[in-house]
Amino acid sequence: MEETLTPRKDVSPLLRQDNKRPREPNQRDDNPWVKQRQNPRPKTFTPLNTSRSNILMEIKDLKELKWPLRMRSLPENGDRTKYHDFHRDHGHTTEGCLALKQQIEALIRRGTINVIIGGTASGGDTNSGPNFEVKRILVDNGSAANVLSHEALVQMGISVEQLKPVKTPLQGFGGGAITPEGIVGLPMTLGSEGWQVTHIITFEVVRTPMAYNAIRGRPLLNKIRAVISTFHLAMKFPTYSGVGVVRGSQTMARQCYVTSVRKIKGDVMQLSELELELENRGRLAPVEELVAVHKLNVNPGAKPIKQRKRQFAPERREVIREEIAKLLNAQFIREVQYPDWLANVVLVKKAKGKWRVCIDFTDLNKACSKDSYPLPRIDSLVDSTSGHKLYSFLDAFSGYHQIPMATEDQEKTSFMADSAIYCYKAMPFGLKNAGATYQRLINKVIADLIGKTIEAYVDDMVVKSK
Repeated sequence: MEETLTPRKDVSPLLRQDNKRPREPNQRDDNPWVKQRQNPRPKTFTPLNTSRSNILMEIKDLKELKWPLRMRSLPENGDRTKYHDFHRDHGHTTEGCLALKQQIEALIRRGTINVIIGGTASGGDTNSGPNFEVKRILVDNGSAANVLSHEALVQMGISVEQLKPVKTPLQGFGGGAITPEGIVGLPMTLGSEGWQVTHIITFEVVRTPMAYNAIRGRPLLNKIRAVISTFHLAMKFPTYSGVGVVRGSQTMARQCYVTSVRKIKGDVMQLSELELELENRGRLAPVEELVAVHKLNVNPGAKPIKQRKRQFAPERREVIREEIAKLLNAQFIREVQYPDWLANVVLVKKAKGKWRVCIDFTDLNKACSKDSYPLPRIDSLVDSTSGHKLYSFLDAFSGYHQIPMATEDQEKTSFMADSAIYCYKAMPFGLKNAGATYQRLINKVIADLIGKTIEAYVDDMVVKSK
């Protein structure tokens, strides 16, 4: 059986290409991303005088900036401590993002970015300036401008020649007007690492004595969409990775307040020498003796008792030593010699693990007669506060220590420490009738408000509102 095979035609590759249909232009040719990939990556980059995070915040609204798609990496694969704003994902930082670095270089070479914050980006010599951690900044949502002191400007090494002139004066609360030296745009980073925002903020530089290095006004607060709590001394604002928080210092705020008041020249607001002395001690002024004074009323036939000295471990002695130093600094106690009554120090552990330093006045309290001053009834207080919509709870700061001891009874409150014997000049905790004395003071001070808007039980008060 024979089989006839038809020989296969040999088709030349040239003929095969000629027979092809002409290729139509594809829309992908016009894709800028394709063109960008075809261009060779730059091997050298223009030196910058600011961080890439600052540049990204300034050019984020440009149409020429091509934002990449969000990375589809699994959350567990990326480093959660690092966040890059350009890819809007975790894994690496914004400064180390190669894609952002190439984008910025491409915009510089096209001429889209001619000037980077603080100087020229392309051409000329530009050096990256140092970063400064500026403290003593006042957050004022009543200020219509961001203010920077001339002293802070000089300390940051910024020349006055870099200021742009401005003729609009700043109007103060008292009616006075100050003409700024000029305006300057500075990159400001707010928040802690991982929850930060960076913006270019325009400050008006003033040459006038002020307790603060800068004032954050409404322009900055509106730009970062900040929420301020004066009670908590905190400012919160949204970031790419969550909510950023900036917290203030109560000690620093008090120091700036005293400094500001001292610089005021006039009769509008001044502190007396006594107030300044007490402000330096960080304590409130004691109540005048005409208002309230604590007397022990010791039974004349009672025999004075001197307790034996108790021994404490070294760490507990350190706690006692620190507490005595605080009381001496506040002038609540004084050193005494040859007292008739003598008590020991007692340490009581708090719920949070810290120690509370108390005095064992057991023997002294037994010799004192009871003060029958009536205290408010708890059930009556609850009934009078019910039905209100808003409650504000107050706890007096070192309330007992604001009432002076009677001069003749001070040495009866003597207690022993490692190095000396001290007695109280102010009413201490633990005395028999201390609560009654304090309640008597509260009833005198806020007599017109008790039962109407305030209810008080010793040093615990509540302000009620409908």
